[in-house]
Amino acid sequence: MTWADPAQPAPVAVLQGYGAEVTAAQLAEAAYAIQAGARWVATNTDRTLPTARGIAPGNGALVAAVRAAVDVDPEVVGKPGPLMYEQAARLLGRAPERMLGVGDRLETDIAGARAAGMRTALVLTGVHGPGDAAAAPAEQRPELLLEGLADLLVPYASPQRVGNGEWRCAGATARWDGAQIEVEGGGIGAARAAVALAWDLADDGRLDADVAGAQVRSSVGHRPGAASTS
Repeated sequence: MTWADPAQPAPVAVLQGYGAEVTAAQLAEAAYAIQAGARWVATNTDRTLPTARGIAPGNGALVAAVRAAVDVDPEVVGKPGPLMYEQAARLLGRAPERMLGVGDRLETDIAGARAAGMRTALVLTGVHGPGDAAAAPAEQRPELLLEGLADLLVPYASPQRVGNGEWRCAGATARWDGAQIEVEGGGIGAARAAVALAWDLADDGRLDADVAGAQVRSSVGHRPGAASTS
């Protein structure tokens, strides 16, 4: 659809959600409407979308394309905004701090739930793995790391600091040798211990967050089942 015909009423709002068939011409029409004063609302800003063939650009990429042509930011009603989570809490009659936000993306699922005041759990079955969690800024850090949703049904083994530069969890140990994060053991315990150590090191300035993320990724892999042992 275009709004080039002056006989048609100008749009008062642009609601932008994901569409696999969205064209450059449609993105341009959205930009023209926003430039003319239309209210701009985005459903989410997920930058990528997992598919059977690989990782595809998500709605966030489409939003970014429009943003490059306008001088305002969209109102985001979905993740990472807190509105959806707050509405869920109200519908369930629970305080947000008594709820757990679960997702597989840090910058949307985890950030949105944290913005609403919920505790969070990152499920390591999607786009983001332990290395991404290790490099995450504070507002995107999950309280829990889950190998899969089934982990919600079993007692959670939390990582414990056992010394300066050393964390343990479920039989695995992550240790800082002054230059490198070393991991002994495997499974989800290794991932939790390594991420906890990485946050510790980044927060006190001993290791850059991105470097910490790379070292955790190298040590435990993208998923706990792929963890290496040393």
